[in-house]
Amino acid sequence: MVSARRTLLGASVLIAGALAGFAVAFADILWPGELFGISLASALSLIIGWNVGQLRFHSRDLKGSELSCVVWGRYANLNRQRREIVAAMRAMKPEDLS
Repeated sequence: MVSARRTLLGASVLIAGALAGFAVAFADILWPGELFGISLASALSLIIGWNVGQLRFHSRDLKGSELSCVVWGRYANLNRQRREIVAAMRAMKPEDLS
């Protein structure tokens, strides 16, 4: 089985929300440069969470074993490679799998 996921997206949304909440709560005492830095960090967190992905290869027969593989990279590239791998697996004949 092959899957491509954005595993860091949840954490990046949490970080961006926390930074934005901090900026809103303390906007009256923060300097403009600090507000800009917090906004930039929040935006970078979302961008990283959206773009970083994980391509995972694992076997349903070997569930719980150490024989799974994970590749990190840009989500768009990994998802394209996942589709190519799935298409190649579907094109294989059943006798090629044994």
